[in-house]
Amino acid sequence: MMAVKLYSPAFMYASAEAKTAELCMEAVRQYGPALEYVPAELKTAELCMAAVRRDGQALEYVPENLKTVELCLEAVRAGFRMESALEHMPEELMTEELSMEAVRHDGRLLRRVPQELRTAGLCLEAVKSDSRAFEHVPENLKTLELCLEVAQRNGRLEHIPPEFIGEIKRRVFMLEDIVRLDDACVAKGLQSLGNGKTLALALCLTGIEVWEKVRKNMPEREAAKLLTEMEYMGPIRLKDAEDAASKVCAVFHELEKKG
Repeated sequence: MMAVKLYSPAFMYASAEAKTAELCMEAVRQYGPALEYVPAELKTAELCMAAVRRDGQALEYVPENLKTVELCLEAVRAGFRMESALEHMPEELMTEELSMEAVRHDGRLLRRVPQELRTAGLCLEAVKSDSRAFEHVPENLKTLELCLEVAQRNGRLEHIPPEFIGEIKRRVFMLEDIVRLDDACVAKGLQSLGNGKTLALALCLTGIEVWEKVRKNMPEREAAKLLTEMEYMGPIRLKDAEDAASKVCAVFHELEKKG
């Protein structure tokens, strides 16, 4: 007992005679996976519960007849080595509550959730936790709301269904406001912005109407330079472009307020 209290892995070297119910409980409370070295006859529901509460990985060593929904939920709530816990969880014990607990902790665990439990709400929570969970979202659940969440979190448009790209750009960028401004205001705003990287970034993912308005109110030579800079900018992170768009919009909104 003293050895286990000082160093929990010492439990694996304890003799069969020394492994009492009390010693086993002490071991798993300190280190859940120590359940692996508990004699089968001492693996009670109470002991297994204590082990998975300490470390979800301990679920691997729980006898199948002792794996209940409650115990599995505790393994996930432990918030430690959840991947291993889900790997050794019987699929029939996976519930909506358990799945939600898992993906809120780590969105990528969506890949471990049975297809029939992957609801729109669950997938949204998963991508909020980790945008990389998007690759495990069923195609029929890739809604505009979910895609917008992913785009705003990871700053990229890769893997987003093409039919949503335009709407995402429209919602994320405020530059459509430029279209409704009079030419004099737009020209003045562009003059103060110049043709630097900020303007190029802001325009790179906007609609054609915005670009036409900008080009109309810029000297032809400057517009050509801006277009060249945009063409050779390379891959653009949505977040960078969005930040640039906010700065550009601030200039135009200030001019609009001044009349």
